[in-house]
Amino acid sequence: MSDSGDSDFEYAPADPDGLLGRQEPLLNSLDDHLAPSHRRRAFFIRALALLCTCSLSVGSHYASYILGPIKSRLGREIGTSHTDFGLLMAAFSLNSTWTPLIGGVLASTLGTTLTSIIATGVILLGQLLLLLGDIWGNVRMMVLGLFVFGLGVSPLAVVQETIIVRFFKSHGLGVSMAFGLIAGKGASFIAARTSYPLTEAFGPRAPFYVATFLAGLSVIINLVYIAASKWLIDGAGAELEATDIAEEAQSRMMTSVSEAQALKKVAEKRRVNLREITKLGDLFWAYADVFFLPGKSKLIFE
Repeated sequence: MSDSGDSDFEYAPADPDGLLGRQEPLLNSLDDHLAPSHRRRAFFIRALALLCTCSLSVGSHYASYILGPIKSRLGREIGTSHTDFGLLMAAFSLNSTWTPLIGGVLASTLGTTLTSIIATGVILLGQLLLLLGDIWGNVRMMVLGLFVFGLGVSPLAVVQETIIVRFFKSHGLGVSMAFGLIAGKGASFIAARTSYPLTEAFGPRAPFYVATFLAGLSVIINLVYIAASKWLIDGAGAELEATDIAEEAQSRMMTSVSEAQALKKVAEKRRVNLREITKLGDLFWAYADVFFLPGKSKLIFE
């Protein structure tokens, strides 16, 4: 560190993997070198990013748990049988078997900001179809709505976790992930607890209106996050994604070809290559097996 005081912390040695369009601080010692005011500002910005990220899935978690408590009401007013209700649940659960992989690929290819708005937009569209199906008494429309709704739920979860890791990789990642789970489980609990009382107090379609409103609110919060993403990333010192690095490389092409080429190499290294999945170790597959059977058995009781 220089004596002139021009820098508040040390920088990592220059190397191709560290060339991200700006000098990167040594993350493990960043907080020790920053002034207290800078640390408070970075903490505040990370907290805002976490709040936005946790809010993205509130609508989807709430909407996922409104049908169970009003099953009997649907049977009386729309005429849904046990088979119809099982079809509704199957339409929602079907896409959770393969969409997490699609969400991961999209997050790597398009970036978390664009993938998140796609996921929340799909969830809102599915919830609108579900609401219209309930208004028209059309079970097929409700099945279609839940099918579309399910397309966006798992990718959104992948995006959420990716954003949290991006901002909190070296700043209490476990606690931040826990807050994300608490937000989702809390919304699910509130949905299960309030769904039937809402039908009694405000009419049979009240839970669907609330779920649609929350899904729309998640889209609005997502747009706010996208608009402020560059400020949040710079202020928190978050890691740049492959798409961000590629954009930086494109902007530097006219001024420094060598830097642009180095940045492109870094961006390529950070992109997901599905052919590399076979090289994952035994620990990964054991981890996947541990969660496969409990996850499937859990669906039986939902």
